[in-house]
Order: sequence, then C-alpha cells, then structure tokens
Amino acid sequence: MTPSAPSPSGRSPLEAVGCLRLSEIMGGSSGARLAEALLEEPRLRAAWIRVLASSAFVHRELRRYPALVHDLVTDPHWLREDWTPEEVRAHLREAVRGCTERADFLAALRRARNWLMARIAFRDLAGWVDFPRTARESTALAEAAVEAALGFASEELQPRFGTPRTPDGTPATLTVLGMGKLGGGELNFSSDIDLIFAYTADGGTDGPRALDNSTYFTRLGRAVIQLLSEHTADGFAFRVDMRLRPHGDGGPLAQPLDGMEEYYQVHGREWERYALVKARPIAGDLDQGERLLADLQPFIFRRYLDFGAVEAVRDLKTQIQRQVESRHYRDDLKLGRGGIREIEFIVQAFQLLHGGRHRELRGRGTMATMAALRELELLPAWDLDHLEAAYLFLRRLENHLQMAADEQTHRLPEEPEALEGLARSLDFPDTPAFFDALESHRDRVQEAFEQTFAAPQTVHEEAEPPLERVWQGQAEGEEARSILAEHGYLHPGAALGTLEQLRGAAFLQRLTRTGRERLDRLMPLLIGAAGKTPAPAVALSRMAEVLEAIGGRSTYFALLAENPVALAQVVRLCGGSPFLARFLGRHPMLLDEVLDPEDLYACRLRASRAAALERELEDADDLEDRLNGLRRFKNIEVLHLAARDLQGLAELDEVSRGLTEVAELTLERALTMAWNELTERYGRPLCTDGGERREAGFLVAGLGKLGGAELGYGSDLDLLFLHDSRGADQHTEGGRKGEAMDNGRFFARLGQRLIHFVTTLTAEGALYSIDMRLRPGGKSGALVASIDHFREYQLEQAWVWEHQALLRGRTVAGSSDLGATFQELRREILARPRDEEALAEAVRDMRGRMLAEHAAPAGVFNIKRDRGGLIDIEFLIQYLCLRHAHRTPAILATSNRAALSALAGHGLVEPDTARDLDEAYVLFRTLENRVKLFEDRAQVEVTADPTWREQLDRMVDSDWRPVVPRLETTRDRVRAAFEAILGPPVRTG
Repeated sequence: MTPSAPSPSGRSPLEAVGCLRLSEIMGGSSGARLAEALLEEPRLRAAWIRVLASSAFVHRELRRYPALVHDLVTDPHWLREDWTPEEVRAHLREAVRGCTERADFLAALRRARNWLMARIAFRDLAGWVDFPRTARESTALAEAAVEAALGFASEELQPRFGTPRTPDGTPATLTVLGMGKLGGGELNFSSDIDLIFAYTADGGTDGPRALDNSTYFTRLGRAVIQLLSEHTADGFAFRVDMRLRPHGDGGPLAQPLDGMEEYYQVHGREWERYALVKARPIAGDLDQGERLLADLQPFIFRRYLDFGAVEAVRDLKTQIQRQVESRHYRDDLKLGRGGIREIEFIVQAFQLLHGGRHRELRGRGTMATMAALRELELLPAWDLDHLEAAYLFLRRLENHLQMAADEQTHRLPEEPEALEGLARSLDFPDTPAFFDALESHRDRVQEAFEQTFAAPQTVHEEAEPPLERVWQGQAEGEEARSILAEHGYLHPGAALGTLEQLRGAAFLQRLTRTGRERLDRLMPLLIGAAGKTPAPAVALSRMAEVLEAIGGRSTYFALLAENPVALAQVVRLCGGSPFLARFLGRHPMLLDEVLDPEDLYACRLRASRAAALERELEDADDLEDRLNGLRRFKNIEVLHLAARDLQGLAELDEVSRGLTEVAELTLERALTMAWNELTERYGRPLCTDGGERREAGFLVAGLGKLGGAELGYGSDLDLLFLHDSRGADQHTEGGRKGEAMDNGRFFARLGQRLIHFVTTLTAEGALYSIDMRLRPGGKSGALVASIDHFREYQLEQAWVWEHQALLRGRTVAGSSDLGATFQELRREILARPRDEEALAEAVRDMRGRMLAEHAAPAGVFNIKRDRGGLIDIEFLIQYLCLRHAHRTPAILATSNRAALSALAGHGLVEPDTARDLDEAYVLFRTLENRVKLFEDRAQVEVTADPTWREQLDRMVDSDWRPVVPRLETTRDRVRAAFEAILGPPVRTG
C-alpha cells in the first residue's frame, strides 16, 4: 500500500492548515519515510498536524531541511527524548567542528540553531513537554551558541594579536555573564540574550600586533556579538543586548573584574542589584565568573533588610504601573496588566530584600525562588499558588506565541484564526475559554502586584496633619500641648521638650535631604505610636535617644515609617525598657527583627538557635566577619528573649535557659574558630599516653550562672580551661609551614585566642565579659590547667569556696571525652566525706567576708548580696550539697533550683523550707532580670523611696500588686532558714 498525503476535507480550518503543510513536507525528499511513520502511528500523525497548524516556523524549517525531517522520523532521540544541557552543547559543537572560514561557521551555527529550535517547538506544541523543560533546552542552546561563537572569535584573533596577559604574565580570560531569563535558566523561545563581558585584568597581548587588553577584549566581544546576531541566508542565531553592563550603552563593551567590582560598589544602583540577581557565567572562564559574582554578593544581597531599597523597588513598581496603563501594552503578555514582568518583579524584589539573610532566595530561576518563598513563608501560600500557576500559563503562552513564526513578540494576535490556533495549541476548546483563563490569571497577578510593597498610608489626609505640625514646630505652646493631649500624652510639656531637643540635635544637621525627608515622614507616626503606650512622654524620650544613636543611617527611618507594626513594636519595647532602647541604639540593624510580631515573640528552641547561627556565619569571608556574626546572633537572640520577657510571655526558666544556650552556642563556635586557626598553623596537639599516640583534648567548663544554666541579661561568663595532654612527646604535629610547639604553649594560646574572640570589641560590640578567677591558683594560676593538675589541686589544695564553685561546674564546649572525665572528677571531688562542723564554719566564714566587703547602707536591701538575699540561698544549697553528697551523690546538680529540688526529694531539707527558698530564688532572679530590662541596672536595691518601690511593684507583677512587702517577708524567711541550718555568718574584714 502506498502512503498518501493527508486530506484536509472534513476537518476544521486549523486542521486543514496542518494537513496542507504536512502534504507539502511529504512532497520532499524525506516524505516517503515520514508517510510510513505516520501511517504506523496515528497519534504521531495527529501530533504532526497539530504542530504544523500552530507553527509556520516549524513548517518552514522542515521544508528547508529535509534531512531534519529524516532525523525527526528515524531517530527517536530527536523527538521523543529530553536532551540534557550537555547533549545540546555537544550537538552544537559537533555542528561547527572543523569550520575555519567565517561564512562556514555562520551557516553551520544557524542551521544547528534552527534544527534545535524546530525540535524544541515541535515537542512543546505537540504537548509532550512542559514549560520548564522547554526553557531548559532553549537556555542550553543559547549558552552553547555563545560558547561556540566565543571559541571561533578567539581563534580568529589569536594569530594576529596573540594571547592577552595580565601585568604578571598570566593569561587573561573573558567571562560571559548571562543576564535576565538566560541567567535564570528560563529563556523564552524567541528571545534576545542579555550579556555582560568581563575580563581578568588590564594588560596586553603578546602577538605580532600587540593590543592592550581593553581593546583586545572589546574586539573579541564585538566579534562574538556579530557571529550571533548577523543576518545571513540562514537567518540569525541570537539577538544580543548589552545594555545591562556597567554604564549601559555608554560604558566599555568589556570591562576588567576590578573595574566592575568598583563600579557596583561605588556607583551601583538598585535596578542593577535587581538585574544581577539573575547573573550567571554561561561561557568563557566560568570559574572566574563565579568568583566575580561571589565578590558582588554583598552588593546584590544586603545582610539586613534594606528599606532604602524598598523605596527604590516601589519606584520601579510605579514605573511598571505607568507603563501598564498605556494602551500600547494592553495586550502584552510580558509588560501588560497582570503580565510576566509583574510576577518576576514580585519574586526578585523579595530576593533583593531578604536574600541577604536567606541563602535560599539567591537562586536565579523564578520558579525555584517561589518555592523558597513558600518554604520561608514570606508570601501567603494562596498568593504563591496563583503566581506559580499564572507564571507557568503565561510563559507557555509566550512560547507558543513566539513558536508560530520564531518572532520575539508578546502581543496577542488580532486575527480570529490566529487566536483560535493559539487557544487550541494550549488545549482550550475555543477562544472564549482561553480568554477566560487568561483574564483570571491576569487578575490574580495584578492583585498580588498591587498589594506587594504598597505605599504606606499617610497619617492624615489633610495637608498639615496635627502631629506633623507639632514635629515641624508649626504648632506651639498651648496648641501643641492640646494636640499631644488629644493623642494620649499625660505630660505634653515633657514631650515638647524632647521634640525641641531632637530638632536641635547635631545629627539632624548632618542628614542628607533624603535622610531628612525620611525622618520628617517618620516623626508624626512615631509621636502617635508613643501616645498609645502607658507612658507616652517616656517612650518618646527613649525613642529620641534611639534616633540619635542611629544618627545618619536614615534607612532605618525608612524602615520604621514603612512598617507601622514594626514602629509600634519598637516604641512599645523602648518605652518599657531603657535596656532595650540603648540596645537597639547600639545595634540598629536589629530593628528588622521586629517586623514580624509573630516571629519576634515566638518561643525558640536550641535547634532553631543553632540553625540561626549557621545562617549568620555561612557567608562570613574572614575572621572579622565571623566575629561580627557571632555578636549579631547573640544580639538578635537577646532581643527576642527580652521582648518575650517584657510582654510577660517568658518565665524565669525560659529566659535563663535561652541566654545560656546562646552563650554555649557562641562559645562552641568561637572555640572551633580558635582551634582551626591554631591547628592550621601549628598542627594538632599530640601526646604519647600509655604507649598510644593520640590527640590531646581541650575543654571549656562553665561555672557560676553559666554552669548553672541560670544566666541573666548582661551576665559575664565564669570559665575554666582544661586539657588532657600527658605522657611523652607532648607537642603539635606541625602546621602548613612545618611550625610546631609544645602542647602547654599551644593550649595557652588557644585559651588566649578564645578569650580574644569573645571579649574583643568589633563593630557589633563585645560578645561577653569573661572571668577566669575560679581557675586553680586564681589570678596567679596558669590560664589553662591539665586535668591531672586540676584533680591534684582540687583534692589537696582547694578551699571550700572553690568546691562550692565547682558544684556549678559543667562542660560547655570542647572535647566530649575530656568533658566526661571532668564530670567524673567533679563527682569524685564533691562526693568526698567532710567534717560537717568544719564545712559549716568555712561556709559561714566566707559568707561573713563577703558581707564585710559589700556592706549595704542602712535601710537598703541588696537582693543579691545582703542577708536573706540570693547569695544566702546559694550558700545554703551549696553547704547542704557538700554535706550530704558522699551519701547521696544524686543531689549534685549544677542548677540551684535543681539541687534544691533534689535535696528536698531525698529528705535532706524540710519541704516547707525548700518551697520558701525556691520561691525566694525565683522572685529575686525575676526581679534581677526585670530591673535590668526596665531600668538597665546591674544591682537591685530596695530602698525607702516610695517612687522606686512603686516601680518595683510594677516590674514584677502585671497587676501591680505590691511586691516590696513580699520581698521583705521573703528576705526574713531566707535569713531564718540560713541561720537555722548554718548559724549566723560573722562579718570579718
């Protein structure tokens, strides 16, 4: 049976077009083989008709290249299988292999491009592949074409000009950066390709006609562009757009790496950050390109939310909105209402603003970034559902529109037949159904676009809002007082004094015009927010201090003005806590932590804190960055804990545990940094112990509040450093330069570096103060002791007060094996039988010495140092633990409250006494934390001052029930318990 051409009779007009075009192809030299294949597979025949009806481009290429028809029919790999980017590149390389003449290369490149484009269009229009696969192959084809053009152009220039070299003689290379959809790996079917050319460094070529590198790489770039975009009988490969390079059309075509870095760091604009989000090395020296982009990461992605960028993003959005309103773009899928550009704008804007803190948002593809936004919950899930569906729909529609004639168009056709063909290629039954779906997607995109980064509402609609007039000094005297009183101010005179001082502050005179505009926009909002707090004048005064501390960094004024919720949170926190006001003034970058109240007040676990620390340090390039990262992490966590505490959401145990976890995590990381630094230089510390060569370990033990997991705000860290080096050959193995040292010196340096990392002042402040006085020998002892020396000292020389301190000893960082040894040794030392009377006398004597050194004035009760205070409770618990541990070692907890509970559980203290002491401990510690928060004082003293006593009442009890009488009763109970068990301490000088 001889196959015949398909008949158009009885078919729809579109099918008739497809049949007619198929008949023309079957009349070619490969027609017979095609007819046989279609006769064998009716579904394949239907696919050919559908594709040819939808694409004059595919029809043209198949008529032009009969060999392509043969390949499509006989080789399943051509039509039925996905190609990897590597396979696309390999096909293109093979197509241009051996081309030494320019005309041959141009023809071969274009034929290969057209064949692959026909394949890509055929598979998509047949409904065999989705948009991501089509975009991936289109992108790979463009990359391969650029790489081929660069290779040919380089070979053309090399004989005349030689190899370009840097001043030190090393070869200089060109990197081609793909921008836009090419860089994002989502190139549409018929698209320009946006490129940037960057070369290694200035210098010159070494050939017969020497050129400086700038001239050489400019020639090379022009040659690449011509090879890609020149029109020949076979068409063109790709149109090239170079306008995204530094300085745009007015800048050099190719630029050196250092020049590009300097341009972006000094002159880079927000839209260039927006563009660089998608930048990707696609040809030439790829490693060089990745290094360049790594160096530009701080420019592209700011570590903290940049609300100056919000204003720029909003400006870009306004430009887009104006363009959308133009009739010219009404039917434009990319630039029109609810189009592709609006989706990309939303996604890239979130990348710009949040990518500095979330590496997940630094991807180049739109779909992948939307998945990251969903994971991070930065956009509502329903918005992302609509945006993702719309993006896939619009991008597929865009491709089908361009596949019709291989034209770069985004406008829907006006002819009814063309519209119907487009609709049917997308599997719609008719044109109205297609338009219903299109308008639905556009409506949802437009709604999301309008809501994203919407401009904030003004405080009032009238031209001169009352609070703005107060801030500008236009309302004075009684009028100003009346306005403030109407907005909640109980003491408007004090508030007016604050505003007058702020208007005359030195930092205002240094503000740029933009900075002053931001402050003027913020102040009426801030004055209004302060008026809604319990003490408006106090809140306003503390916020004025924060603004002065922030100074000229006006981006934070924009942050607060743009975010009414954040502003209200900051005013509430600072109004309630001078500690937080000063804290935020010193660390204004923490202001972006208050943007999300749900996150600000969320309870955090150790695992989430550890993950946050990892994120903070993952981009650190050097030691200074890592040290600052540790401090930023601590500051953020303290802010979150203090905010929960201030709102009454965190009890004492949560605050103590949280602050302790933060200290432990930062110590662990600081120790790792110090260890890596020293072992890289000197090698690992080794010793021969019992005939076995092993690595000597290092341990950081926490004492005091750190050891007891009872840190407060502003607590320092009591630390003890130990190592377990012993035996023979105690020295390091030698580092990268062969340097080695004995282990004693190594561990001493390790301890010194750790202290330096923790205590040194950086741009983010100090991490902690460290107290090493509890080590063997105190101030005169070695900074780091061996575990063997520590054991000997504790068993033979230590005072009772040193054993009291050891009760709270706990491993916080370092070797786990040495940590286990330390815990066993601690148990051995503390569980020794003791003379009870001698023990009691030693404890009483030490307590008496402390009272003599820190005697409070008459009528003042220091809740930590005085009789009946915290130290009495701690000494009493420590005495009981040391007295009974040899019979009941289970009482040797490191926490005061846990030890007290164990003592009561084993019947070693009366239940009523244990309850009184526990309640007293919680009350005193809570008051310590609250006084630090509310008054920023390290010591808590109860005096006869009625105002201060009333403030103490409010700090502890949200219902303002009197706490001072409770303090006095509690003090008496603690004192009575101490004397009943130990007897009264004797003050000795």
